[in-house]
Amino acid sequence: MICPECDGGKLRTLETRQHEDNSVFRRKACDACGLQVRTLEVVQEDVKRPVRQWKRKPGPRKGKKQPGVNRALGEANAASVLTVRDVKRLRQLAAKGVLQKTLAVQYGIAPGTVRRIVRRELWAHVV
Repeated sequence: MICPECDGGKLRTLETRQHEDNSVFRRKACDACGLQVRTLEVVQEDVKRPVRQWKRKPGPRKGKKQPGVNRALGEANAASVLTVRDVKRLRQLAAKGVLQKTLAVQYGIAPGTVRRIVRRELWAHVV
């Protein structure tokens, strides 16, 4: 703690006493000017500290690819299970009323994938 009188010296603790109510009495003196001060420190145990909330910066995260950038479409993607012909046929069957669960089992893909293909969220480049 810096001395309030001379602003240059540091206050050193001469005496410390603790009371029953968890408060601490300290007597301090400045080495530079000789000023003596008494402090009373009260400990509050129920004080809640604010929790810092981190906000994510906009834009792509490190190590993550942006969707639609440098991605192989359709059959050019190595992980593709379907072909352009399969996608066209799948959409035709869905339009005729065949259940998407049935199509998913038939083509070996997830029902959600069938739904996204029918809605043209996936394979949107196929007309």
